Amino acid sequence: MRAGDELRRESPLSRFRGSLFRPAEPLFGLVSLWALLAVAVWVSTETHLDHVDWEKGSPVSVLGSILPESVLASQLLFDVSRWTLWIAAGCWALRLLVPVSGWVTFAAYTLHASMFWENLPWFRHKFVLPALLLFIHAMWFQCYRREFRAARGALLSAKICPAWVPFLGIYSVATFYGLAGVMKLWRGGLEWGDGVSLQLWIYRFGDEDWLLTRWILEDRTVAMVLQSGAMVIESLSFLAIVLPRVRTALALSLIGMHIGIEFTFGIPFASNVVLVVVFLLPWTRRIVERLAGGKALSRVCEGRPGPGVDEAPGQG
Repeated sequence: MRAGDELRRESPLSRFRGSLFRPAEPLFGLVSLWALLAVAVWVSTETHLDHVDWEKGSPVSVLGSILPESVLASQLLFDVSRWTLWIAAGCWALRLLVPVSGWVTFAAYTLHASMFWENLPWFRHKFVLPALLLFIHAMWFQCYRREFRAARGALLSAKICPAWVPFLGIYSVATFYGLAGVMKLWRGGLEWGDGVSLQLWIYRFGDEDWLLTRWILEDRTVAMVLQSGAMVIESLSFLAIVLPRVRTALALSLIGMHIGIEFTFGIPFASNVVLVVVFLLPWTRRIVERLAGGKALSRVCEGRPGPGVDEAPGQG
């Protein structure tokens, strides 16, 4: 009775804090890490310093406010940071030299993306989200480094993935989009979604051969609905943090928005789509958990060799 009374007296905030440290098997955490590392390497192939000689504006990153322009414009440092990212990401994916490889991956990605931003005439928002998620996963491997070492060979059954890892993943994605919507409302008000600016952008930069492009240019109402809808969807993304039931609808809406932007303007957002699918869609976790019984996936997650190396088929 005393234990029950103490549980009832416990505040909702205390219960929430306790739930964040409830451990679980790390399968989905590892799969989400692999997807995240693939995205980080993927987007780093799109970077360049082609506009390094252009006039610079205000810094858009923390490192841009700290490092001198000569450092941010260094092609050698830019290339080294990219190769360091790729090598460290590979080590982290294979759980080599952890947690150091995780922090090196995060640092190399942040430096590389910052150098790209500071020498670009515009801002590529899609490079922000991987940095946030890399930091969260690096913290996971740092805090549970002893548990990872102790669980070597039986990783899937070890309770070494605290609930704060997937929760902070959801929080980061939802906050990233939520702030984007709020900033549109703050700077432009409701007039931001009037459809006129979208028509102007599409007239200047859009793909004239795509059906949706012509439809938007011909009908301002369509432009207004799509533009306002994007702002509303982004602003409501905060709800994904606390309302799991609406998370799927918001995730699918964000995916549709990115697909529409990519086909209309040719701006690649496939990397963001991958992160939304992995961290917001509950289907992804269910699929991964269903595949958990597959021997191939289990071997990769636990770092064990395949049949024919030092284990006969049917064993293990």
